[in-house]
Amino acid sequence: MFVSRGFSTVMLAAAGLGVALLTGLTPLAAAMGRILPMGGVLAFSTPTDPRSEWTIMLLDVRTRLLYAAGSYNWRIPLPLQWSPDGTRLAFATVSTPSDIYIRDIYAGKTTNLTRSYAEDRYPTWSPDGSRLLFFSNVGGPFEIYSIAPDGTDLTRLTSDEGILPTFSPDGGHILFTATAWRHLHLMNADGSGVRPVTQGPRYDENAVWSPDGQQIAFIGRVSDGAQVGMFIFMMSSACLDDPTCEPTMPFPDFRFQGMPQWSPDSRYLAFVGQTRRDRLDAIYVMDREQGGEPRQLVSDVMYAYVERWPMWSPDSRTIAFARRNQPGLFLVEVATGKIDQLLDIRTVYPVWKP
Repeated sequence: MFVSRGFSTVMLAAAGLGVALLTGLTPLAAAMGRILPMGGVLAFSTPTDPRSEWTIMLLDVRTRLLYAAGSYNWRIPLPLQWSPDGTRLAFATVSTPSDIYIRDIYAGKTTNLTRSYAEDRYPTWSPDGSRLLFFSNVGGPFEIYSIAPDGTDLTRLTSDEGILPTFSPDGGHILFTATAWRHLHLMNADGSGVRPVTQGPRYDENAVWSPDGQQIAFIGRVSDGAQVGMFIFMMSSACLDDPTCEPTMPFPDFRFQGMPQWSPDSRYLAFVGQTRRDRLDAIYVMDREQGGEPRQLVSDVMYAYVERWPMWSPDSRTIAFARRNQPGLFLVEVATGKIDQLLDIRTVYPVWKP
């Protein structure tokens, strides 16, 4: 039912899992129970057939045992999002239509939450796991919606075009990009109290809140002056209700920056970047405690613009990634830069179980 290496054997494991699902008890539930194994678990997607089927896999990093946990069938995967309690995976797919799904890992059940003839994208869990945010063009322009994990209580939160929502760590507020205005806006979790956060000539998007709630990082597209491109900007959360606050661009000497990700302990900010000398996508890390320039951890990483997925391990010690030019699943230690190849099969969007 499980393997540690080898793509063909993994597919046999997936077939065996399908038989086990009929009994109502998956090998994953029997092997793992509901306790996070020492060393953590990674979820990722891998192609059974890149043209027709992708499979969701789970890897126990300590034992290197690999489990099939579900299939996209003919749909193309986008980043997986673990529920806060680590029992479910939310994801969207690129297809017509594009819907939001939830995979219950222990029950072995996949639920289509939206079932619309529209593009439903970017599922984001609330901190308590009681709601999911996503954006959809079901009514025309993209707007932000909230829904319960069982598919009930669908609520439209915005009315002036919104995408890329993210919850505050306490779940009380939502940051998003108001596309009609090109800037970040803030609203209460129920959609009330919408107000602008950023201003100026940039197009601001992909905001992420540090887990301690003190800092916000986002991507600004700059198209004037000496700087042209996409860069990371940062601001204190204390500036959210102060229109005189201006975000800072801490690292201007890059050609490109994207996908900011805070470590769970809020100490580090990781991002994908290209320097003006090296145009390969690389992972860089900024240390809030020590300051200074960001440090490159690893180059040649797979990166998809606009989407984001949590690469950090729960203990903030390692980052999971896939390479663009080499199949496999890799870990890099933040302190030492040591790289460990966990698998040699094609993987996309590896995410740590909480």
